[in-house]
Amino acid sequence: MEILRIGKSLFMPKVILQEKFEQENITSLVFYLSLISAIFAVVSISVFDIEDISKVLGVTSIDLSLYKAYKIFMLLGSGILAFFTPTIITLINTIFNFLLLWILQTSISFKKLFIIGMYAYVPLLIDVLVRIFIEFIVSDPVFQSPARIFFFLPDSDNLIIKGLSTITLFTIWSIVIYSIGVSMEVPKNKQKRAILVLVITNVLIIFTTTFIDQHN
Repeated sequence: MEILRIGKSLFMPKVILQEKFEQENITSLVFYLSLISAIFAVVSISVFDIEDISKVLGVTSIDLSLYKAYKIFMLLGSGILAFFTPTIITLINTIFNFLLLWILQTSISFKKLFIIGMYAYVPLLIDVLVRIFIEFIVSDPVFQSPARIFFFLPDSDNLIIKGLSTITLFTIWSIVIYSIGVSMEVPKNKQKRAILVLVITNVLIIFTTTFIDQHN
């Protein structure tokens, strides 16, 4: 069953990836990851109370009817957006890394690279799940990952500090799964170079995304 395979991929990525590589259809993988992402997003938004919604709207207070209407809008919007997020992010990442590997004269089929990316997305969903647990404990939205590696860094507009603040244990877990998947398909004499370049470029993507967010 695909749900069990998704869970096992966290601890047995090599075995699960090999099984998936041999399958023709990957629709179930895409669907279940998308569904899990949507459910987590909706559950996370459900803890928002009237004060949290007011902060999102940038006002001091709102009436109850507006709160209910806006919360429904947020639940639907976040659910729909989150449903497509894993596929879109993985697709963009796959295209980028596919071209990068081609430049390095290393070929991995686009389908296999996409599968690796989808399973590498699983730790990021676990990050969201941990935040949901904390949200229900403290009854307050949690906007930053509790698994941040550089949690001790102060809030700052500095690009490097902001970029480092987005790196979590789950980000590293994701990179490890991705690296394992790539190493399965890349010739041994090119493994280190390919993995090193992919890791560096993906870390740069994190900083670039942070820079764009900072200037929007």
